[in-house]
Amino acid sequence: MIINKSDVLNQFDDYREIISKATNLHLSLKKESKTFLRVYVLWSLSKRPELEKWLHNNYYVVSLSFLLEAFTCLMLNQTSGAQLLLRSSVENFIKFCLSTENLTIDNTRFKQNLKSLRTVYNDEKILQHISKLETIYHDLSKLSHSASSSEISIVNYIGQTLNVTELEFKNTITYIRKIIDIYLLFIFTICRESLKKWDSSDLRNTLKIGFKDNKVKSILHQLSF
Repeated sequence: MIINKSDVLNQFDDYREIISKATNLHLSLKKESKTFLRVYVLWSLSKRPELEKWLHNNYYVVSLSFLLEAFTCLMLNQTSGAQLLLRSSVENFIKFCLSTENLTIDNTRFKQNLKSLRTVYNDEKILQHISKLETIYHDLSKLSHSASSSEISIVNYIGQTLNVTELEFKNTITYIRKIIDIYLLFIFTICRESLKKWDSSDLRNTLKIGFKDNKVKSILHQLSF
């Protein structure tokens, strides 16, 4: 069955209806829908039997779950919760990448895992994206740590957590999109041979749900389609 962008946007409308029962705040419909489309692409790829060999991996499943929860958390106005979930998603995604290379995983030291991951690749583009992911992780760490409250009143603190500014929302949803883009780069690299067995028109249609034509063309070129 072929899924197109309009079908997915209909699913997004259903998603918003569910979310609206919990909150009336929707700061940017355009940003929400754009991010939902990218989330859908990642989710759709993760369910493909062609990629099961690689993505049926506990670290990856946990990473994807945290990412999806972060998006929903943000829709519920909980930016701090979303940022913490994104951090956990990144941690598990790095472990996933290491596990595909049968490398030792340090369950307590993120920097050590990044160092190990850098030994795997010599492609400058991939190394740059590892650095980008490290920067995002540290940014999220700073944001989540700054969320601790010095308020004496728990009621005042809880009230503050509901006052999401447009800037906070924009920054967090931008992190989600950036993280998805980086995840996809690694998935395309790790699953390259499996993806090459996939019907190119099917893959193209899936990618076009969340990305513009020039980005899709670049991805397919990377895969030698």
